[in-house]
Amino acid sequence: MIKVKATITALAISAALLIGPSRADTMLVLDASNSMWGEIGGAHKIDIAKDTINSIMTSWPEDEAIGMIAYGHRRKSDCSDIEELVP
Repeated sequence: MIKVKATITALAISAALLIGPSRADTMLVLDASNSMWGEIGGAHKIDIAKDTINSIMTSWPEDEAIGMIAYGHRRKSDCSDIEELVP
């Protein structure tokens, strides 16, 4: 199951990087649940996700709208814990 989640996460991140910014508003969705403390190649998945977001943001045009939603970060084992961090 972890490999499936990691693959889905990698595909979503890859798609975001390939598509890049567009004229439509964009919302990043971060899985911040406990499972993100698992490792891929010796690195925590949450750290990989944070590094990826930082990489995206350094090249994101200032005139392009982008927001962020996180889930699973305030209540343990509750992926329905969804919060809009940046509208």
